[in-house]
Amino acid sequence: MVVSSVALFLASSAAATPRPQGLSVAGGEESWHPTQSFALSWTNPSPVAAARYRLLGPSGEVLIGETRLPWAATAVEHLTVPPRPGVYTAEVRLEDEAGTVGEASTAKLRFDDAQPASVEALAPGEWLGRSSFPYALRLTHPAGPQPLSGIGGYAVAIDKFPSGHPCPSGRCGGATLDARGGIALDTIEVPALPEGTSFVHAVAVSGSGVASATAGSTAIHVDEANPQTILEGVPYGWRNGPVRLTARASDSASGMTPGGPGVQPLTAIRIDGGAPIVAPGDSVTATVIDPGVHTVAYYARDAAGNANDGGSSNGHPNDPPATAVVKID
Repeated sequence: MVVSSVALFLASSAAATPRPQGLSVAGGEESWHPTQSFALSWTNPSPVAAARYRLLGPSGEVLIGETRLPWAATAVEHLTVPPRPGVYTAEVRLEDEAGTVGEASTAKLRFDDAQPASVEALAPGEWLGRSSFPYALRLTHPAGPQPLSGIGGYAVAIDKFPSGHPCPSGRCGGATLDARGGIALDTIEVPALPEGTSFVHAVAVSGSGVASATAGSTAIHVDEANPQTILEGVPYGWRNGPVRLTARASDSASGMTPGGPGVQPLTAIRIDGGAPIVAPGDSVTATVIDPGVHTVAYYARDAAGNANDGGSSNGHPNDPPATAVVKID
């Protein structure tokens, strides 16, 4: 096979024209971008007369034909891809003083502005008390199909208002993500919440930082106060026979009604440090029989798990119970 000297000259000339060095995409070539406009930059390794670029589609089709910049350009500030999520390719070539165009350097342009479907926090189904924290808050998953960039994580805002959005602009950067690592990492640790009702506003965030259009809002009820407990039947001074005592408890938040989905409320009386006499709900009765001076402790636990029994719950110390003295002779 005979190769002409002209062809050899053209090939050697093209090879002599260097490629752009360090072609990079602002914001990262491996990162997904939520906007159509991309910025490219590179270094010219030797004096050149011009730079050329073009844009290829996801299947290699030419979307923007070769465009010549008639100077020794080192950047393209605004290269706009079509309004369809996808992975596009930018090609940049250099042209020397003789008009010879060298080989291309390429960079991927990853564009995705699709919004994930809505998500919401899963309500606990019960009141949260002191011992509930830190609380593992689970989120639902966005329904498919997912954005091309996938689900990068979730963002959450907690306040006292029924509606809200963690990312009002519609974009959630990495610093605003409360759960990151993909669609499956859907649990957020909440260290504490104020008394009363708080609302959790949650969104899914795509790999390009685009948030769900609408935030799911979930009410969470918190009660960290002990129930109020009184002891009825304590005599003044000495008694000459058995003493019947009744402890009654009330709670204005989570309540003292048994049978709910969470912690079961109870009321208890403990005589002289012995085993407590316990009843579900808001009252319990016990009788002191033996002669002598007796210390009677009484306490309750509400539906949020708050108790003043002197023990501890989930590492949180409980207040000591109230006490009374009963004297029998």
